[in-house]
Amino acid sequence: MHGLADRDVFLLHLIRERERAGELWATDVETGRARAILPGRQVIGYDIARDGTQVAFAALDQDGSSHVWLARLDGSDTPRRLTEFVADSPRFDATSNIFCRGFDNGTSFIYRLHEGHAPEKAIQQPVLFFLTTSPVGDWLIARVRAAEAADGNHALVAFPTAGGSPVRLCDNSCDVDWTPNGKSLVIRLGVASSNPPTKTVVVALESGTTLPP
Repeated sequence: MHGLADRDVFLLHLIRERERAGELWATDVETGRARAILPGRQVIGYDIARDGTQVAFAALDQDGSSHVWLARLDGSDTPRRLTEFVADSPRFDATSNIFCRGFDNGTSFIYRLHEGHAPEKAIQQPVLFFLTTSPVGDWLIARVRAAEAADGNHALVAFPTAGGSPVRLCDNSCDVDWTPNGKSLVIRLGVASSNPPTKTVVVALESGTTLPP
């Protein structure tokens, strides 16, 4: 990825010191040299802006609660805390808007973060987990509790950021994401925490569309 230095290419990775958290490091692809990007911070998740200049990350405080921060990858500024409430799973869209999962009285929602402004709920429906944004930022994918299920089953749902009806994508053990160029949707079926997916399906998208029919 670009952004740490004008002429270098780096790979970012978490070196976990415990099961949940660790330091974020960058490794120079050509030389193999590595250095900590956010030394001393216990990071549990992060995302890189599309222009490669900023990282949004969720880090644990001394009490073990996570908050979302924003920093420049070249280290030219001090990381800035974006959430006072407990939050994780930061995600950039194509225009560098940041979304995250935040907690309100024990219930989690997806929030939109604006520097200098109070966070606002991007959607009003509670979610279990926030997975990703579409490449152009018009959809947010989250795992929610299936309304018709009394046994704890989940569904993966795409929520439109401009308002409108959500789209149910799949149930239970599945993951959905876009390819980096946004031209295909990747669906992984049979996903479990300890096992690889049983099947991966790549669905080509029509030009100008984000979801298949």
